[in-house]
Amino acid sequence: CVAPWCSHLASSRPLGSHGTSCPQPDRILVIDFGSQVSHLICRRVREAGVYCELRSCLLSAAEVSDFAPMGVILSGGPHSVYDKGAPHLKEEVW
Repeated sequence: CVAPWCSHLASSRPLGSHGTSCPQPDRILVIDFGSQVSHLICRRVREAGVYCELRSCLLSAAEVSDFAPMGVILSGGPHSVYDKGAPHLKEEVW
């Protein structure tokens, strides 16, 4: 695909930096909890013609609302949610 919204997005790029002129109004946010397949999930979403960004589970509620996703995919990791030190979303995101 040659559409600009299909290209791989660097994690240093600010969430939602595609701006309001994004040609793709449907957006999916993939939140990464350490999964080995997060990039594959994003690739498959993009292959379906939907704009997608991959972000860390440490993102803030403001970043999520600025991006205004139509949907969110939580990409799991190797930790149990009950493990000490396991990654969690900030409560404000929920």
